[in-house]
Formats: sequence, C-alpha cells, structure tokens
Amino acid sequence: MKIIENVYGKSISYYKIGGIIRKIIYPETIKDVIIIFKQLLDSESKWTIIGKTSNILISDNGYDGILVCTTLLDKDIEIRDDEIYFPSGLESNKISEIARGENLTGFEWMSGLPGTIGGAIYMNARCYGSEISEICCKVIYLNHKGDICTIDADKAFKGYKDTVFQKEPCFILGAKFIVHKGDHRGIEEKSLINIEDRISKHQLDYPSCGCFFRNDYKSGNSAGKLIDACSLKGLRSGNAQISPYHANFFINLGDAKAEDIINLAKKARNEVRNKFGIDLVPEVCFIGEFDEEI
Repeated sequence: MKIIENVYGKSISYYKIGGIIRKIIYPETIKDVIIIFKQLLDSESKWTIIGKTSNILISDNGYDGILVCTTLLDKDIEIRDDEIYFPSGLESNKISEIARGENLTGFEWMSGLPGTIGGAIYMNARCYGSEISEICCKVIYLNHKGDICTIDADKAFKGYKDTVFQKEPCFILGAKFIVHKGDHRGIEEKSLINIEDRISKHQLDYPSCGCFFRNDYKSGNSAGKLIDACSLKGLRSGNAQISPYHANFFINLGDAKAEDIINLAKKARNEVRNKFGIDLVPEVCFIGEFDEEI
C-alpha cells in the first residue's frame, strides 16, 4: 500500500481546493483494505474514504485525520456471460469504455463521468435519466465490523442519492452488474452524444464537483433551473464562479478557496429559498472543518 502524509488537499482534489491533510492511505489489494479498515474502526482518529474526489469539497483548513483512497483498487475486473464485476476504484468513464468494448449496453450514461464506481454506488449516481441502481445487481462491501458482505441492489439503494452505505461506516469493495448485449454502433453513438453534451455545456472547462445541489424532484425543477431563475449564472466570489453555462456547477477559475465555493452556495441556497420556498440540499460531500456552513 502507499501512504503519504501532510499533503495539500488541492493537490489530490478534483476541485483543486483544500488545505493540508494529515495522512492519505492508498490500499492496493482487498487484504490491504481489510487490515486498514479494521484498524480505523478501532481507532479514535477521524477518517474518511474517498475515490477520485469528484464529489468532494475539502476545507481550506485541511483535514486532521486519515483519508483512505480507493483509486489503486482498479483491477480484478471479472466479465461473465450473465454479469460483470467492477472494483470500487475503477473510474466511471473507464467502465463505460470497457462495456463499450464488450458491446454491453446500459453504461453509456457513464461516458465522460468523473469519479469511481465506489463513489457512484455510495451516492446512487444519476445522470442523463439513468442511475446506477438500475444496472447494479449486487454490492460487495465491508460492514461496520469489518466483515465482507454482499447485498442485493434492491436492498442497497433506497432512492434518489440515498443508499444504505450512507447510514453506517462501511467500505465498498466493488459491485456486480447485469449484462445486456447491445449493438456496438448504437452504444458508441449514445456514448458520444453524452460526451459531446458535457463538452457543449462546458462542464470540463474548469474544476468543479459537477452538480453542487441535489435536484428537487418534488417541485418538478432541477436545482440548476431554480438557481438560474434567480439570475445567478456568472456570479463570482474570489476565484470561484457559478458557471455561466450551468447554474448548478460551481467552478474553480484558478486557485479558488473552499470559502469562495461556500459563499456562492449560500447565496444560491438563500435566493432559491426566498424566491421559491425550496430549500436546496447539497449533493457535494464535505471533508474537514469549515468556518461557515451553507
């Protein structure tokens, strides 16, 4: 396994934001994970599990604890006639590429999607009208005692951005997915459409965590539309900005601070609450202590 200490969060963060992190551990095998996870369960130290950090904002004050990063757990892919297994550290976009190469449909929406399969499982990732719960059949994880467990998808996923893994300490090792053969050309075309859509919306121009707030499906509106209706596109705080192209993307224009992102999020949340009576809920996960809360 790999261990680094006293590293700036912005050097490992997808957002390119964050103060000093006391320690980051990169397990490379399931054996590593079991040893590390059981030690953490018995430890009094603060700890958090991360992947590519594409849905995480790290505090400017850093994190006086231990981060366990899954990105080296990207091997041991198993492809069978009826299912496919992906380890937790494998990138979502890579999964789409592998599926495309095997003529497997159902993974096209992951094309160009940042992050890892572990993070996607944890958050029940959703975009382009699809979510991971629709194609996953089983999740393999370590429970709060450090035991290896398998759970069926219908018990693991509870709804929009809601899973059992958010309820107690656990470590997602990987997941099995239902296999559906499809037409190669059709799969490629659909994947390309999704990638081109991300490019056309300038989602890849600057570091961000994608959609900052969860969509409010009860109101029938996306968070982006609600924020846009408050005329907040392009608003800046320091070197952070509400994207001029997608109002639910809070982007780092260069050397932005977490404080800048928080200021924009607070502004957007307050404006939407005042105008529509809707209280937006952050989708982004926060690591470390923040001087202010949203």
